[in-house]
Order: sequence, then C-alpha cells, then structure tokens
Amino acid sequence: MKGSHLRHDKTCLNCGFTVEERYCSRCGQENADPRESIGHLIGHFFSDITHYDSKFITSLRDLLFKPGFLTREYNAGRRASYLNPIRMYVFISALFFIVLFGGSEEAPPLAPELHPAAANAFSQRIADSLREAAPVNDSIRASVYRSLASRLDTARNAADTAESWGFHLGANDNEFATDMEIVENRYQRISQYDSIQAARPDSTRESGFARWATHRMIHIRQRHPGKGVVTIRENIGQNIPKLMFVLLPLFAWFVGWFYNHQRYIYTQHVIFSLHFHAFVFIAFLLGLLILKIPTDSQWLALILLCIPLVLIFTYLAFALSRTYAEVLWLSFIKSLALCLMYLLVLLLALVGVGIYDFMTA
Repeated sequence: MKGSHLRHDKTCLNCGFTVEERYCSRCGQENADPRESIGHLIGHFFSDITHYDSKFITSLRDLLFKPGFLTREYNAGRRASYLNPIRMYVFISALFFIVLFGGSEEAPPLAPELHPAAANAFSQRIADSLREAAPVNDSIRASVYRSLASRLDTARNAADTAESWGFHLGANDNEFATDMEIVENRYQRISQYDSIQAARPDSTRESGFARWATHRMIHIRQRHPGKGVVTIRENIGQNIPKLMFVLLPLFAWFVGWFYNHQRYIYTQHVIFSLHFHAFVFIAFLLGLLILKIPTDSQWLALILLCIPLVLIFTYLAFALSRTYAEVLWLSFIKSLALCLMYLLVLLLALVGVGIYDFMTA
C-alpha cells in the first residue's frame, strides 16, 4: 500500500530476492516495514475492499452492457482490471441460488380436483348400490341395473380401464414443476400382473417400456403402503440452473463447432461460456423478479416471462459477433442453432432426471 514506510534493506522479506524498487519483481510483495501502525492496517483493509469492489463493478458493467467484451479482453491478456471468469460465474450463480432457495415454500395445489383414485372408489360404491337395489321380480329393471353397475365397476374392470399414473404441470412464485402421480391400484403384486398378462392375447399384452413401467409402479406402491397416491415431483425451475453447471463445458464444445479450430482453442470457448452463463443467471434473477409481479392475466405473465429469454438470445448473438469478429446476422443464425441444441440437451437431461427420480422413488 502506498504511504507505508519502505525498508532501507533491499532484500525481500518474503522470498529473499533483491528488491530494485517498491515491489519485489519475483513475488510481488511490497518492501514495507513489517511494523505497521493501526492506521496502515485500516488503510490496507479499505484498499483491498475498494480494489475488489471496483473490479467487480467494472466487470459486471461490462458483462451486462458490452456482450463479448470481457471474453475478448481476457483472450487478449488484459485481465488485471477484471474479475476472473470462474470467480465471477461462481459468485453470480451462488447469488441466484440464494435468491431462488431463500424464500422457497411448499407449493400450494394448483387447483382443487377429484383424484382418479377417489373417483374410482366413489364409482365403485355406486356400482355396489345398484346391484343391491336391483329388483328380484323385475328382470328388465334388474338387467338395466346390472348393466349400469358393470360399467361403473372399477374394481372388476380395473385391469383394463384404471389409470395408473397422471402428470400435472404448473408454476407458482417459487417453482415450475411437474408432478407424476402413481395410482397403481390394479395389481397387488408383480406376479399377479405377470399372470394376467400371460393370459391375454399377444395383441393386447403389454411389453417393453410399458411392462417395465408397470412393474416399477407396482414396486413403488408396495414401498408406500397405505397411500392412495404416490407423488414424484420434478422441480424444473430448480433443476435447470443445476444442470447448467454440468452442461457449461458441453455448451463451450457446441460453440467450438461453429468456429475455426486452428484459430481458437477449446479453453477460449470455455471462457466465453463462463461469461455467457453468468449473464444467463442474471437474466434468471430478472425472471424471478417478474414472477413476483401480481397479474390476473396468464397471457401477460407468459409475455413477461419471455423477456429474459429474448434478452438471453439477443445477448448471445451480440456476444458471438463481438468475440469472434463476425457479422451480426451470421451470429444470430449461430445463436439460434446453439439455443436449439442447448434446449434439446436440457430437455434430455430433465427427462433423465425424471427417470432417475422414478427409478429411485
């Protein structure tokens, strides 16, 4: 820190190298008197804080308003005035997760509804009542009663008509999630299901994925006895940011597909991806704020939620154009291709997470 008393001895206290001027050319330590005053200690503290703050503010400003600038500066070797890309990415993503999980509450039900299991039980009670009320001395009315009862008899026809699962998709202030509800009341045991399937004609017999899924559902129901419904929730809104940590190197690889491998190396694409993903998390923070806006119109809410997505796509196009020195219209085409590829990988990853949740439930 400037203002500290310099030592007359030119031997560095840290590494023993000869100090020609104020700082050691080998380790960078200032050749200051180690006996510091309280004023010097306080000065060091504020100097370090303001130095970090100034780098952060400068880096954040350039990240937001100069797409591709930080990547270009880093690749050119001008790095001292800006935060390290990894440190910036970790800081911004950590801030996003703090905001995301900080006020999370359990999501209320999206809408009141009669579950299929409850509807089946109610239908079965009506069927039993119709059988009991069938007149003995009136064959026509008795036939009608029995016909209606057979149509409502969910217990006897469950093997052919009962729903085994259902999907619900919804969002609230804190999450965007899918619920898979297991309602496997048709079979008590896997052996029972296998024997029924073996007795069916080949054309109606379940096989492949359907057979495996039913086996899995029966197993899940056996692990949760006494519950009419077993719900497996996949929180899409929270899983996507987590998957982005894993997919960032893959995105850098996608970027490398579109640019000369002899002119650019993979690590340069990684730096670009770090800066881009840092901006994506800032856009996600904007999306969280938008979700807090009260509105009765679903269309308006959807339009507002599209704002961060449009910003991300536009930012990517400008960042590609300025980082890789190409015309903007070509960067827009590449940006569209990258977004579609990345979206496909995200969807596949979300499906994989859902299958894993289903297999481990």
